[in-house]
Amino acid sequence: MKQFHRLDDRPPLYYVLAVQRDGKWVDFLVVSRSKLQTFYYGETRFGSHKKKNDELAITVEFRAEVECSGQKLTDCRNAWQSLPPLQPTPDIEQAPQY
Repeated sequence: MKQFHRLDDRPPLYYVLAVQRDGKWVDFLVVSRSKLQTFYYGETRFGSHKKKNDELAITVEFRAEVECSGQKLTDCRNAWQSLPPLQPTPDIEQAPQY
């Protein structure tokens, strides 16, 4: 929750929620911190803050549309393209290319 509540979104943070059905990974939700914050701080209640563990609990429905607390998350379903491109860490030597 400490990372979630950061308002400057630096560095940009993305959550990937994995969905398992019948022992197989079938879907992923790729959601940015800023999008989740928009829902969380919006007019409609989104998820619930579990103060005991300091966690945000959400229940997501996967049908033709993906929803949580009445908010549409369908555009986040398997949205790997929404992630920023991976960049090498500047202080780690590059492995030789073969």
